[in-house]
Order: sequence, then C-alpha cells, then structure tokens
Amino acid sequence: MVVQFSDDSISRAACNSLKKHLFDYLIIIDFEATCDNGPKPLINRDNQEMIEFPFVVVELLDEGQNCRITHKQQHYVMPENFPELTDFCTKLTGITSDILKEKGKPLSSIIALFDKFIEQEMKDKKFCIITDGEWDLKQLLLRESKNKNITLQKHYYQFFDLRKEFKKCFPQAHVRGLASMVELTGCTFSGRHHSGIDDCMTVKLLIDELLKQNHKFEDVCSIDPFYDPFRDASFCEFKNPSRSRVYTPPVYFYQYYQQTGSNPYYYNHHPIPTTPKEQQQQQQQQQQPYHITYPPIQQQLKHKRRPPKKKTFKVLSRKVEVNKF
Repeated sequence: MVVQFSDDSISRAACNSLKKHLFDYLIIIDFEATCDNGPKPLINRDNQEMIEFPFVVVELLDEGQNCRITHKQQHYVMPENFPELTDFCTKLTGITSDILKEKGKPLSSIIALFDKFIEQEMKDKKFCIITDGEWDLKQLLLRESKNKNITLQKHYYQFFDLRKEFKKCFPQAHVRGLASMVELTGCTFSGRHHSGIDDCMTVKLLIDELLKQNHKFEDVCSIDPFYDPFRDASFCEFKNPSRSRVYTPPVYFYQYYQQTGSNPYYYNHHPIPTTPKEQQQQQQQQQQPYHITYPPIQQQLKHKRRPPKKKTFKVLSRKVEVNKF
C-alpha cells in the first residue's frame, strides 16, 4: 500500500507517526560521581569516581501513549581513591560517606549486576541506553573502567542522547542541560535534582513529552572502540556554580513555540503578547530593520595588534687554529 500526501502543509509530527521506534525498551541511566569545588579542587576530571549507579527501564508503547516503567534499581558505588566525600559533593547529590560505607559496593560488582540483569531480563528484547548528554558513558564510565581494568560489554557503546533527541523535536530550543529541558517543557523535577534515581525519573517525564509530539527514537549515538576518554577535550573541568548562568523565569514553551515558532529563551526574552496593544507593539518591532553599528575606525585601529618585530641574527666569526705536525 502506497501512502501519498497531497497536502504540502502536513506537519512533521504527522509524518513521524507513520514511523516506528528502533527499540522496544529504553534503559535510563544517570550516574553521580565524586566532585569538589574551589580554586584548587581535591577531585578533578581524571580522578573522579562513580558513587551512584541507578537505572530505569521503560517500554515504548503505541503512539500517543506515555512510556511504561517495567523495572527500577539504584546502586551505590564505593569510591577507592577518595572514600570520604567532600562537603560540596554531599550538598549537591545528597549522598553522604556513611551511606556509601553502609550500602556501597565496588564498581566492578555493580557493573556485573547490571550485565546480569541485561542477560536475564532483556534477553531477546530490543533495547538501548539513554542518558542526559554524553558525559555518563563516554567520560565517566569508560575512563574509570579503564583505570580499574574493567571490561565493558557492547551495550555500553550505543546510546541515545536526550539532549540531541530534544533538539530534533524542537529545533529552535537552546538546550543547556536537564534543568533547561524541564523549564522549556513546563515539567517539574521528580524528587531532588542531582540525585541519580530522581533524575532518571525526570528523564522519563521528558521522554513522555517527546512522545506526545510523536517523536521517534531512531538515531543512535555510537562510541568508537578505540575512543580514548583521557584525550577528549570536549569535557571541561568543574565550573564555579556562582558563575553559572541564571535561568530566565519559566515560560510554557509549547504554547509559545506553536504561536511564534521560536524559542523564547534564545531569540526573544519577552513574554507572549496577550493584549492587542502588546501585539501591535511586537508587530512594529518586527517590521523595523535590523542595523549593526560599528565603532569608529580610529577606535578599531587603536586596539589593532601591532605586527611582530623582525628578528635579526648576528653571525659571530671566530678563528680556528690548526696545529701543524
């Protein structure tokens, strides 16, 4: 049967509804690791260790329906280099050193438990891991597993990046992380932010929001077997939270996106016009041409970098005495 679309103005969501997901299950993972803050932090990117390994398995149902949770687990990992957590890490994640001493296990044991669950519960099922960004798998898990000589199975090398999937569903959105996606969709955090299991539940809510837009999870991110996490400069060091960007007040993104087709956080920081006067003012602003003003040429030349001086070399002549025999 051949389906033909005569109307050129058919929406992208209607086209996506004809497609199917590549996988039947998604495994949400959100790791938490040791961290520190300050001008000279005790913990950096190279000696960072995992302290929480949670995962939530969701089943992708028919179109228009929310995903269904089938399994949920939370494991604490005992760090080896720095068993005592810093105050900054405890305040950020809510995990204390006493919790790790009581419930923490080595990373190799936790990975073995997860692989055993995959082998028993997900056998003959099409599944894929999904994370908020690439840091969890490409940086933290791969680097620490290489430091501790832990062999990873092939299911760790394929995953969905939630930020990229969100960007495909809403191209005009300026995604900065989990908090920005929650604000743009009008959702609320499930529990405590930076708690691994709670962030997994928040990712589940964001997946439901994407499914409401008939989004299909198709493009899988793959990690090269020869990838070296120690030489990847795309993952920066810890940043000072006092210098982090402050989010603008939340706006119902869907309503604004349907009316204007743009992201209020990236292109326009003004709220949606409600009164006729505000609509008229917005139309007048859009009709005005956009001008770019440059500083005077004297000011530009003033800050212009001077060319480097030419280096001169002097040849020193010296006398060489030759002994005659």
